[in-house]
Amino acid sequence: MADAPDMRLPLRIEGLVVEAGGRRVLDGIDLELATRGVTAIIGPNGAGKSTLLRALDGRAAPAAGRVAFGRDGAAPGPRRAFVFQKTA
Repeated sequence: MADAPDMRLPLRIEGLVVEAGGRRVLDGIDLELATRGVTAIIGPNGAGKSTLLRALDGRAAPAAGRVAFGRDGAAPGPRRAFVFQKTA
């Protein structure tokens, strides 16, 4: 029987802090996502969901912490996608 495939995490967030408008919007976020599947980020308005996505795609620079994709911590590749909503 062959060994199981390496299921290392494609996304790891460690101690993420994001500040905006002179206030801390995200504070100490730690998250690891599984190799396969769909992940939804839900929460009330103003909870930091959009800020988290902006930090993941590089539009919001972390004040502290780390966002790493894949084993080598590379930027998002062609098999990763972000879908954003447009608000009026």
